[in-house]
Amino acid sequence: MSKYSAKLTWVGYVFNLVADNNQVIATSHGYTSKGACLKGIESVQTNASLAPVEDQTVKNYEIETNPKFEVFTDHEEKYSFRFRAQNGQIVIAGQAYKSKAACMNGIESVRNNAETTDIVEEDIFAEKVIYGNVNTLDKDNTKAEAVAIVDGYIVYIGSADGLKDYIGKETEVLKCENGFVLPGLAAVDKPVDAAALNQCLKENKLSPITLSEKADLVILDKDITACAPEDIAEIKVLKTMVGGNWVNA
Repeated sequence: MSKYSAKLTWVGYVFNLVADNNQVIATSHGYTSKGACLKGIESVQTNASLAPVEDQTVKNYEIETNPKFEVFTDHEEKYSFRFRAQNGQIVIAGQAYKSKAACMNGIESVRNNAETTDIVEEDIFAEKVIYGNVNTLDKDNTKAEAVAIVDGYIVYIGSADGLKDYIGKETEVLKCENGFVLPGLAAVDKPVDAAALNQCLKENKLSPITLSEKADLVILDKDITACAPEDIAEIKVLKTMVGGNWVNA
């Protein structure tokens, strides 16, 4: 039986449409909330089975109205497809195919399986969350209250209240309200939509990117940005993370 598989990744909440043989037919971009991700699934369920196909690989192609599938060639001149919702947003995209016929079969598979109501939530929570006095590396909003880490990547830096949706039974929760959390340069303040970025690159015949900087951070017992220079040497390191893993306690 086909299904939708939703999970929390370092690019945000993502869902796959999975066929009976357990092969992924199409993948969504990263959503910033579980609710938005489920809305994306609903859009595919409601609209994909009857959506027309706009073949952008032919000259003077006919422009269809949304919702619709679009067929295009990527940076390697392979065929791919994406599905746009009524509002024009790209909801899901397929893999790269060597032939247009295979790509069209991929679209037909989406159409045939889109209406399934089986939704499986896999690993929908963060692996680690940290509460503390967080330096955001953002000059406009320099301080935050919490950090969430998924697949070794920092996916959230913000308020403590905003972290609630990331916490599950298996999530490691570290509360260090008196500690100063200093993330490394790879930190972001919201999920990185790598899928949408790579989709844009493919549309423009450019090579996709690989984002590989996992979380580095240190937790200090004092705010290093507020200390007098002569007191910095007295600051103690409470914990250190390298590549998404704790390296000392």
